[in-house]
Amino acid sequence: MADMKSVLVTGGAGFIGANLVRLLLEHGYAVTVLDNLSTGRREYLDGLRIQFIEGDILDVELVNEVVPGHNGIVHLAAQTGVPGSVADPRRDCEVNVIGTLNLLPGRHRPSVNAVRQRAPEAGLPAAARLHAVPDAGAGEPAQARRVPRVQPARGSV
Repeated sequence: MADMKSVLVTGGAGFIGANLVRLLLEHGYAVTVLDNLSTGRREYLDGLRIQFIEGDILDVELVNEVVPGHNGIVHLAAQTGVPGSVADPRRDCEVNVIGTLNLLPGRHRPSVNAVRQRAPEAGLPAAARLHAVPDAGAGEPAQARRVPRVQPARGSV
């Protein structure tokens, strides 16, 4: 999208996130990465012209400070490991559900007009697509709409 120039990537210090950050930079986006480095690695982003913020999506004050000014969010931050979810299911739920809710566009209207959450079955090119959310006026709920499911490439599953 031509008007989307500033993107926040949560979980951008992970393997997929760092590759997505490179792709976004190649396409002319200004990129901010928000990552708590629980599984990501800062060195994956070494040498890239980005703003890096070490922090957690559960930190509402930080999220409220970081999100404004971005045209879109690519949300890759998550607790994905099975051992972690079995050992501490409450933490798993907090990160994956509450952390996502903290980023939703309705909380930050009108500053953010797109959010893309990682689809586990999607490859990197599909995960890099940003879908615009129709801009409702301030205080008005955004209209929900279906986004077609991305089919995995043959032989990738």
